[in-house]
Amino acid sequence: MLDDPSDYAIIDGIIGMSDSFNREVIAEGVETTNHGIMLLVMGCEEAQGYGIAKPMPANDYPLWLSNYRPNKEWQQCGNKHRSIKEKKVELFRLVARQWQETFINTIQSTPEAIDHWPIMNSKNCACGTWIKRARQEQLFAAESLKQLDKAHNALHLVAHSLLQQYQDGHVDSAREGLPEFQTSFDKIESALDRCE
Repeated sequence: MLDDPSDYAIIDGIIGMSDSFNREVIAEGVETTNHGIMLLVMGCEEAQGYGIAKPMPANDYPLWLSNYRPNKEWQQCGNKHRSIKEKKVELFRLVARQWQETFINTIQSTPEAIDHWPIMNSKNCACGTWIKRARQEQLFAAESLKQLDKAHNALHLVAHSLLQQYQDGHVDSAREGLPEFQTSFDKIESALDRCE
């Protein structure tokens, strides 16, 4: 759900439907801190998965429970009240940082170790989808979204250039371009701050 806008939309729809029918939803397969934060921001407060504990024999459960310490970032997130706008901005931050991290990790990998690149089309990636929805919802000032979209497209131009270098066999050159990539990403963060 951090990588694929379709997965996010499905989960968001399920959470919305459970709210409409006054039902609780339990997320399965929560593996990372960011998965948990995203679910909390979306309104899902119950979860299971490796991010909490791996499967264990029933006899081990009492000891695990007595030693369990909740994820501090989840506690902080769960205790913070956010407006709708603040929730939307936090979701953008999470998916943008996930995309950035995936791109950097991929470009630093050897070609034979790469499973997949993050979604490289700026209109179809999670951030592009978020911007499109934000325009439809009219929750943010049009000029702020325009600046965010401009920074987002600029980041994709840099990323495409580095990807092309990498695929052309200029792996070291592509990696040397990561500071420019980071600068472009920082501009997205600045533009997002102006949306708040």
